[in-house]
Amino acid sequence: MPDNKSALSRYRTIDRCLRNNMHPYPSKEEIRDKCEHDIFGEIAGKISISQIEKDFDAMRNDPGLGYFAPIKYHKVRKGYYYDEADYSIEKLPLSPQEEDALKFASLTLYQYRNIAIFEHFKEAIDKIYTRLSLSRKPEDPQVDEFVHFERTLGSDGNEWLQPIYHAIANNHPISFEYNNIYKQEQKHFDLIPYLLKENRNKWYVLGWYEKHQTYLIFALDRMSNVQIQHTLVTKRKDFNPEAIFKHSTGIMGGNSELMQVEIEVSEPLSVLLEKHPMHPSQQTIKKLKDGIRVSMEVINSPELMNQLLSFGKHLTIIKPATLKKKLRAELEEMLQKNQ
Repeated sequence: MPDNKSALSRYRTIDRCLRNNMHPYPSKEEIRDKCEHDIFGEIAGKISISQIEKDFDAMRNDPGLGYFAPIKYHKVRKGYYYDEADYSIEKLPLSPQEEDALKFASLTLYQYRNIAIFEHFKEAIDKIYTRLSLSRKPEDPQVDEFVHFERTLGSDGNEWLQPIYHAIANNHPISFEYNNIYKQEQKHFDLIPYLLKENRNKWYVLGWYEKHQTYLIFALDRMSNVQIQHTLVTKRKDFNPEAIFKHSTGIMGGNSELMQVEIEVSEPLSVLLEKHPMHPSQQTIKKLKDGIRVSMEVINSPELMNQLLSFGKHLTIIKPATLKKKLRAELEEMLQKNQ
């Protein structure tokens, strides 16, 4: 297999040369010159004749490429050609695995075709789907029978994707009303948006809140009356989303308390935890008879607590003690409400 883009570019140029009916039977020198022109512009001397010969060999014989190109040399015309008239590397059929991957990618894209931010691409998405779909009909019920996509119930806030994206791209602040479900209050915010982020099939916007001099994140499905303020702002140079979410187990990041957490999880959930870590910093520090002990450095957040509660009886918190105490309080409150 080729290990760089230049090799693939040369193969495509060679393919075009060998299919050029206006200039049939090109020599190696002519093919070399064409490759140099296509890849390096007018600069010559970048590609050797021996490289073209190696490319011929790869196109003929490399099973990783899968071209098996019928490149022949014509002794009378003193040039190269395809021994099969209609051959082209661009016409090679996809493998079953590649075809399935494209079909599923097109089906995934099709799910988003009616979201406002993608409305200008709806026709293109429909064409791609029709060409590569699992069925000839996008609405074929058989697709729903074989493939179930996650769907959001209720308001998902997708109508705000396009205006917020426009505001981010054009350095405009936004204003909106926000429903804080934890404080049970509706509040007005002025925000300089920096990033749209998807998490668990929901969209969020991260931005700078001037009033408190900090970055805050808001769920789009709890926003209303979003307005773009048509004034220009200068973005902060310290914005670093990787640093903001570095210790997050979900969408909440920022200045929350950072903890070194150790937990034990018993089988069978321990198998899932190893395959799907809660956080990139997760490390297995001990193999147990019926599970594992893992450590991670994460922020203290409601998302962390929700994930820990999801382990149920399979979870034991080793440290910190404050996290164990908080989990016990959550469980006691739950028991009281369900007696």
